[in-house]
Amino acid sequence: MQDQKRSKKKKLGIVLSVVLFVIILLLLTYIFEPFSFIKYLKGLYNENRGNYMVAEAYYSQTPDFLDSDEHLDYVQRELNYASAVEKMKLGEYKDAAALFAQAKGLKDSAELGAACSYKVGTDYERSGDYTNMLTYLWAAGDYKDALDITGDYLRRINCHVVDADWYNTFAVTDEGRVLVAGGNAEGQASVEDWEDIVSISGHESFTIGLKSDGSICYTPPLDGNNDIWNYSDKFDTVFSNNNIVDITNSGYHVVGLKSDGTVVGAGPNTAAYIDSNSWSDIIAVDTGIEHTVGLKNDGTVVAAGNNKNQLGEEAGQCNVKSWTDIVAISAGNYHTVGLKSDGTVIATGLNDVIAFEDGNEDPLRGYAGQCDVEGWTDIVAIATGSFHTIGLKSDGTVVATGDNYFGQCNISTWKDIIAVYAGEWTTIGLKEDGTIRITGLNLEGSRNVSGFSNIQMPGSY
Repeated sequence: MQDQKRSKKKKLGIVLSVVLFVIILLLLTYIFEPFSFIKYLKGLYNENRGNYMVAEAYYSQTPDFLDSDEHLDYVQRELNYASAVEKMKLGEYKDAAALFAQAKGLKDSAELGAACSYKVGTDYERSGDYTNMLTYLWAAGDYKDALDITGDYLRRINCHVVDADWYNTFAVTDEGRVLVAGGNAEGQASVEDWEDIVSISGHESFTIGLKSDGSICYTPPLDGNNDIWNYSDKFDTVFSNNNIVDITNSGYHVVGLKSDGTVVGAGPNTAAYIDSNSWSDIIAVDTGIEHTVGLKNDGTVVAAGNNKNQLGEEAGQCNVKSWTDIVAISAGNYHTVGLKSDGTVIATGLNDVIAFEDGNEDPLRGYAGQCDVEGWTDIVAIATGSFHTIGLKSDGTVVATGDNYFGQCNISTWKDIIAVYAGEWTTIGLKEDGTIRITGLNLEGSRNVSGFSNIQMPGSY
C-alpha cells in the first residue's frame, strides 16, 4: 500500500515537473526573450485605441512574432493615410499622392491618390514637362480625363503621317484623308473613304490607319483570303477599345500602344509580340519582321520576339536592355536603332543584307552597314527600312547608312526636311511646305508622289 502511494506521488511529481517546465519555457519565450508577447499585446492595445504611432513602435520590436508583421503593415498604412490627408489639405499633392500609394487598399486612398496624381500631372502638362506628366496621369488611371490627356499627347508625338511598303507610298493630308501611290493588287490601297486619320502604317499589302479618336481602320479585310495574314476577327477584338495612340505594322504582326502606356498585339506571328503584352510605361513602339521594341517613359528600351536573322543566326536586334537616355526608337527587319537625347544614335542587330532570289535556295549576303551610326551627331529623328537607317539632322539635312541597292540612301542633297520615314527599300523626307521627297524602289509606281501636297505636319492634327 505504502509503495503504491509512493508510486502515485512520484508520477504526480513527474507530471508537475513537466507542466512547470512548459510554463517556464513559455515565460522565457514570451516574456524574457525579449518580452515579445508583452510588446505584441501593447501593440494590439494601442492599435485598437487608434494610437498607430505607438503601436508601430511595439510591432517594430516583434518581427515575425505571431501576426505582428501584418499588424505593422496595417498601422503603417493608417499613418501614411493620415499623413497623406494632411499633405493634401496643405496643397502638397505630390507628397500626398506618394503617401496614398503607400496606404494602398485603405479606405478611399485609391480615389484620393488618383485625384492628387491628376492634379500633379496636369500641372506638369501646363509646364511642358511631359515625362512627369505621363508618370502622374498614368498613376491617376481613369480619373477624370487623365487617359484622354495622355492619349492625345502620345498620338501627337507618334503619328506617322507618311509611310511606304514594297508597292505603295501613303501620306495623311491636313484634312485627315489618305493619299496613296502605287498598286492595289491586294486591296491595300483602298483608302479613299478613310477620314480623320492621324497616322498610317503600310506593310506587305496590309494597311492600317489610326484615327484621332483612337480607333483604327484597315484594308484589305482580314477574311481568311489575305495570303499574308490568313487571320480572322481576333484583330478587331484586340483593337476595338478606341484608346490606341500608336500603331505599327510589320506585315506579319501589328502592335498598338494604348493611352495608359500598355501594349497590345495581334497577328499570326505571335512570338514577335506576345511578351510585349506585359509592358508598361511605354511611350512609343515599333516592329521589325520578327521583333517588337518599346520605348519607356524613363528613356530605357524593351524588346520582344526573335533575336536571330532569317538564317537562324544570332543577330542581336533585341539586345537593348542596357540602353538609356533614349528619346526615339525604330526597328528594321533585323536591327534596332535608338536616338539619344544628346543627338547621337545607337544601333544593334544584323549589319548585313540577306536576300533570297527566286528559285535559288542559297541566300545572297553582303555587308550593308545599317548599324554603322557611331559617328552621327546632331540627330533629331530616325527611321529604318529593311536594311538601311536614316537620320534627320537639326539643320534639315539627312544622313543614311546601310543597303543602297535601290538608291534608298541617296539623300545627300536633301535639305529643309522636317521629318523622315522609311519603307522596306525606300526613304521619304517630309518638307515644311507639305510636300515630300522620296528615293528608293519604285514598284508599281510607288514613288509617283509628285501630286502629294498639304501633307499633315507631325503632331498638328
